[in-house]
Amino acid sequence: MDFLIGLLGMMFMVPLVTGYVANSRGRSFWKWFGIACVLPVVSFAVLIFLPDKSL
Repeated sequence: MDFLIGLLGMMFMVPLVTGYVANSRGRSFWKWFGIACVLPVVSFAVLIFLPDKSL
C-alpha cells in the first residue's frame, strides 16, 4: 500500500514539475501539465530541448 501511494505521488509530481519548468521558460503551464499527464517522461525531455520563449 505504501508503494502504491509513493507511485501515485510520483505520477502527480512529474506533471507539476514539467508545468513549472514550462512556465519558467515562457510556455503555458496548463498545456504542458496536460501533456505531461499523458506522456510524463517524454514531455519533460521535449520541453528541455525546446528553445526558451521568455528571452
